[in-house]
Amino acid sequence: MWSTPEAAPPSARLGWSALLAVSGMVLALTAIGRAGWLLYLFPPLCIGLGLILVRRPAAFIVFTLGVWVWAPFVRRIVDWQTEYHQLSSILATPTVLTGLAFLGVGAWRTGLARAPGFAMLGLPLAWALAVGFLNNGIVPAAYALLAWAGPALFGLYVLGAREREPGLEATVLGGLALLAFGASIYGIAQFVEPGMWDRRWMINSGMPVLGEPLPFRVRVFGPLNSPVPFAAVMVAGIIAAILDPRPWRWFLAPTMLVALLLSLVRSEWLALAIGMTAVALVAGVASIGRVVRMFAVVPLVFALGLPLLAYEPIQRAVVSRVESFRAGSSDVSLRDRLILYQTITFEEPILGKGLGSTDNATRLGSGNGRLDPKHGTVDSALIQLATSYGIPMAVAFLAVLAWLATAAVVAGRRSSAGLAGLAIVAASLSQLPSYNMLISAAAVLLYFGLGLSLPVRSSATTAAEEELEASTFPDEFAPGAGLRRT
Repeated sequence: MWSTPEAAPPSARLGWSALLAVSGMVLALTAIGRAGWLLYLFPPLCIGLGLILVRRPAAFIVFTLGVWVWAPFVRRIVDWQTEYHQLSSILATPTVLTGLAFLGVGAWRTGLARAPGFAMLGLPLAWALAVGFLNNGIVPAAYALLAWAGPALFGLYVLGAREREPGLEATVLGGLALLAFGASIYGIAQFVEPGMWDRRWMINSGMPVLGEPLPFRVRVFGPLNSPVPFAAVMVAGIIAAILDPRPWRWFLAPTMLVALLLSLVRSEWLALAIGMTAVALVAGVASIGRVVRMFAVVPLVFALGLPLLAYEPIQRAVVSRVESFRAGSSDVSLRDRLILYQTITFEEPILGKGLGSTDNATRLGSGNGRLDPKHGTVDSALIQLATSYGIPMAVAFLAVLAWLATAAVVAGRRSSAGLAGLAIVAASLSQLPSYNMLISAAAVLLYFGLGLSLPVRSSATTAAEEELEASTFPDEFAPGAGLRRT
């Protein structure tokens, strides 16, 4: 017989409650002019809540994703009320929080049993860690290990949790869509009238890619630090909303689409197309209903987004960026990236420079909290891999990722959540040449996608979902849609 489950598992509600508790603290301290206290209160509160939630997978996953999306915003609030901090404990918080997945031993060990390929990532990581200890010091190398290994462990945690907690896929996928929707609302408001904290960040960070701290001149980065990770969150959120079997989730996608366009990150626009195309290509006969539904929803998403896109300042910004696709040799960002790949040389092409030699970890070894001017500012995952791991180990790392992605192609077609995970993986991997999708929020999304799409032993959820798909088209939208057999 059919029975109606709760709207969300209790553990998912605990995750949202934890995010609300943290938000309440941030708002209260900001309102009384004591946002500086967040430097000392935000990390232990988030980590403490993570320790409590790690045994409740749906809650921990939603909470971790939420902290990744909103922690940079909290950092900006603190800097606005105090001073600009080159090193901020707030930005380290989501990295440490993700590493807490290690304490969910039952979940990640189950995930490792289902996808033993993850264990092969340990060899290049161990190599780069050892070299990093020698070259860069213990603290930068250890932090870089968390940044590189934490998201992979999180993906294993998601994979194992799917088997241990029925219905988790729909809960966490819906959670991702809601988090991305909230970020998109903030992003559009930021474009129209950037807050003082955003303007201060744009000036202090010295990042030309952010645009100008003026209305309608911002290259939208939402609550995140820069446009690329924000765009990656929008892509994942759009995929999650469109492939969610619950129709009301689709109405979240238009706002995310507009925010994605306002980020002006053309490579992520293409990534969304690549992710959707991957779904269409790999979906089997059993999933054809999902694919037809997905492509039926896409025009609806564009149509619902037209009122915002018709707003003249938004239209002007987006059309100008679209026209740059035809710019060819006059495209400055494309030309600079091509020059980078043509002129790049590696100081240690075989051994590598080790973990801690690239990206934000270089702040910990610089002595002044600043990025290394040579290795800390290169976005490309391929270049950062070769720099940190050496070319042989970088190739091994990429080979393992390709193997895992191939396994996801085979298994992901069996459910809507699996297809969404597969689309997120395809979109993320397509960005490796232009952005480091293997660390930070982008990496969490990549491995989250793998965790959703790789196979698990239990098929109860999948069977129920396929039974729904086999029903007549109108019944999918009936009040009983989305119920599971008990």
